[in-house]
Amino acid sequence: MDSLWYTVFMEPGHFLFLKVRGNANRKEAAIYSPELPVTLSRQGCQLHFSMYLYGGFNGTVRLSVVENGTSVTPLVWERAGRWKDSWQDVILQITDLLNG
Repeated sequence: MDSLWYTVFMEPGHFLFLKVRGNANRKEAAIYSPELPVTLSRQGCQLHFSMYLYGGFNGTVRLSVVENGTSVTPLVWERAGRWKDSWQDVILQITDLLNG
């Protein structure tokens, strides 16, 4: 078992399933997490997620961060284009973003 599969099955976390069929132009899905405590958000912060797209997919996946009390939603990560059956493992350092 490779390390990504091991992480997916053995590490605690959550799983989200989004079903997209046919022509889904301009469709969006949003995921929100609880806010980080101030003490935690002032320290180094890393976001790690894995995703699997089944079948052919031609579209864009974006990740933005919303800070409470502001209307700014900076784009943190984006991948666009043609996708095929494969896992994508993404690790982002978001310390600079959170510390402004």
